[in-house]
Amino acid sequence: MTERLRIRSGVWFGTPDWLARVRAETDRCRYPRYELSMHGDPGRESFFTAVRQHLPQDPVLVSSLSWDALLDSVRNGFHEAKGNRFVVVWPDLGQAPPFAVEMLDKVVWHVAAGRKYLCVYAEQNPAFPGGRYQPPVR
Repeated sequence: MTERLRIRSGVWFGTPDWLARVRAETDRCRYPRYELSMHGDPGRESFFTAVRQHLPQDPVLVSSLSWDALLDSVRNGFHEAKGNRFVVVWPDLGQAPPFAVEMLDKVVWHVAAGRKYLCVYAEQNPAFPGGRYQPPVR
């Protein structure tokens, strides 16, 4: 028997097999799960489109112009959503612009400030080799 996976807040990168375990544990725990993809287009517009189509928002995002609007909208959407732990499985997130991943990490932090947990899981790649995402030091 394999050890149970802990579903933890943050942006995490791992193998496809690991993502399958994340899905199974999410289902077992009955956490709300959001599946996202950029469908092979690593640009900003496809990142915003995936967020608009699949994640809770308040108010609804209407454009791809503002990262701050994305942060505020998704943060508020999760604060208004029922439950206190949410899982996002986004296999191709590592192909997004690096700033997009950093922004998603900020969303996780802001949701946690409201005493909820946002757990984002993606496939590792050379830009994001595995483990928890660490924002660049500026």
